[in-house]
Amino acid sequence: EIVRKIFQRTADGEGYKKICEEYKIKPQSYYNILKNKIYIGIVVFEKKETKGIHKQIISEDLWMKVQNLKS
Repeated sequence: EIVRKIFQRTADGEGYKKICEEYKIKPQSYYNILKNKIYIGIVVFEKKETKGIHKQIISEDLWMKVQNLKS
């Protein structure tokens, strides 16, 4: 649930400082969450991406929106 909220709040334009403060996470952890493809159901191992057997936590659309914000 927290990961979903972090992605949604970021997509909505909320600043990382406020999000980090509220969830008591370090900025590096925040950015690691935002770039981790595991949340969209993709496993990365030895630079190879494969579809995992687990459910995705967030939609690919939301993940892409956040990635585009960081660019």
